[in-house]
Amino acid sequence: FVTKTLDPPVIRALLSLIVPARKMLSKRSLDSNGLSTQAHVRLWFRAMPDLAFPGSVDRVPYHIGLAARRLEVAQKLLTGTFGVEWSAVREPEDLEFSSGQGPVRFSARTAHSLGDSPLRFEIVEGSPKSVWSTKCDVELHHLAYWSVDVAAEVTTLQNDGWELELTALDAFGAPSTFAYLRKPKMMRIEVVSLQRYSYYCALVHAEVPTYPFTVQEVQGH
Repeated sequence: FVTKTLDPPVIRALLSLIVPARKMLSKRSLDSNGLSTQAHVRLWFRAMPDLAFPGSVDRVPYHIGLAARRLEVAQKLLTGTFGVEWSAVREPEDLEFSSGQGPVRFSARTAHSLGDSPLRFEIVEGSPKSVWSTKCDVELHHLAYWSVDVAAEVTTLQNDGWELELTALDAFGAPSTFAYLRKPKMMRIEVVSLQRYSYYCALVHAEVPTYPFTVQEVQGH
């Protein structure tokens, strides 16, 4: 498939983490060194510092966001390569977001890979001129991380030179639910509120790791 975002060696290293559940250790199993699958994922990302979360919190992404010219084409390519299955396609809704330049309205079709792999795909087919619009069959779009406080996280990252690209605002005008952020020469990231954790687990039919957040922090949302 086509991508313009990262060099091929980095793409290969990143996508090597996304494999069918049947080829992976279960979350609860250990290898010969006593390491769980989740521990392996943390070690892999620590070995690739440019892909680690750009803050003081040691964190690994829980999904890889991909933009697609046509969602079904991307699904076919990724299924052929990785054997993944997909959630039902969420059809487009005309939604209002907030960008660095003010309110914007975009629509998007989305689908998520299913199962118990340590990381997952999200495919987004965006409306023209949206942040997901692309001419590529598949293009790396973002790395997504859980957050206990999206608004506070956005502020911290902005103080470190990141630019808020897109978010949904709460009743007080603060970022909530999710936010995309960008920084020159860095991968776009998404921070997602743990309030969406239960919904996401039901969507992908799996208990999704939340490292480094605890069960209590997840339940608190």
